[in-house]
Amino acid sequence: MRPAPRGYTFFVAPEIEYFYFEGLETATAPVPIDRGSYFDLTARRHREQLRRRTVLTLEEMGIGVEHAQHEDAPGQHEIDLRYTDGPHHGRHRDVGAPRGKGTGAPGRRLASFMPKPLANVQGSGMHTHLSLWRDEQNAFIGDGPYGLSDVAAKFIAGLVRHAPEITAVTTSGSTPTSDSCPGRGAGRGQVGALRRRRARAHPSVKPGRVDSTRVEIPFAGPAANPYLAFAVILAAGLRGVRGGYELPAEGERTAPCPSPSPRP
Repeated sequence: MRPAPRGYTFFVAPEIEYFYFEGLETATAPVPIDRGSYFDLTARRHREQLRRRTVLTLEEMGIGVEHAQHEDAPGQHEIDLRYTDGPHHGRHRDVGAPRGKGTGAPGRRLASFMPKPLANVQGSGMHTHLSLWRDEQNAFIGDGPYGLSDVAAKFIAGLVRHAPEITAVTTSGSTPTSDSCPGRGAGRGQVGALRRRRARAHPSVKPGRVDSTRVEIPFAGPAANPYLAFAVILAAGLRGVRGGYELPAEGERTAPCPSPSPRP
């Protein structure tokens, strides 16, 4: 654990979605390694072994895995990392296709973290859970609406106000691209809400498990540089805390991705 400014420790838990492809030929569309769908439990030896090796490689690197599953689209999978400090999770994308896989050569399987590698299926996102702790206490727990503290409300307000700046970093890595509009489930919805899961930032408070109180943001992308992404998220939230930002009213306005600019 590493203390953030003002004596807080910043914890994150990203849910990383990505695709496995059967190599990558530049002349053809990528071919998913399976035809599975959400939470598909049908045995597919090559698919399950590859994801299992990815999980084991993460564990060998000291990066804890909480859960792994098949996602909605063919060849799409999700790995949820265990809650820990932000800098620790900065290493999570170094092991996309373990042990020599993923070179893109014919016959080699490839793990892709592109937000939208296939045109006609959903893209990948990276829902990320956040919390601040101080003196071994969750600073987001309080007696405000939904059981949130004043710190949590101001932190969320910072995320909502600075969402445009955050998404410039979190949606695609160091350079935003039109590929960074993942589609369904990846957080293009309301500008701010406490109850709606598709909002830019919303709390998660579970009865009987108040210590797990946290904020979830759905607009980060799996291709983002995690060091930059978590740093800018933390900076925006703390600016809300330091600046005493007021949480805006819940909105219904959507924020669609811009149309891609024509190539020169």
